[in-house]
Amino acid sequence: MSKKYFIPCNKKLVEVSEEVYRCYKKYEDKEKYFMQVLKKDKIEVTEENGTQIKERREYSLDVFLKNNVQFPDDYNLEELAIKSIMKEKLNKALNKLDNMEKYIIQSLYFDNKTKTQLGKELGITHTAISKREKKILQKLKYYIEIQD
Repeated sequence: MSKKYFIPCNKKLVEVSEEVYRCYKKYEDKEKYFMQVLKKDKIEVTEENGTQIKERREYSLDVFLKNNVQFPDDYNLEELAIKSIMKEKLNKALNKLDNMEKYIIQSLYFDNKTKTQLGKELGITHTAISKREKKILQKLKYYIEIQD
């Protein structure tokens, strides 16, 4: 007797093949994981008159809907969650750089200065800027990878 597999579809259970069920389950598990990541508590606890206050960071679809936020048809929650996590990791990595490294990254990527302009400002060649940029990007990559 072979095992039967069902998935919910329009408030009904529909029988599917094992392959379809496993694929569905995989994406359902991914969705649960990202929802846990997005709803995780901050671990900041303060005490006021003997009571503990936990600050919670939560992104809820209900909050967006209450505020009439419109989502495009091709909106991808998983992609948004991944981008949000990567931005957080990048910010943490940027904070580990020294002031000169931050300044070089800020100038090249956020202020849109050319390597030649930045080199003149710092009194070094654009080639030296390129070498420093490469080393800084390697550092950032390392800092992001060790956060995993």
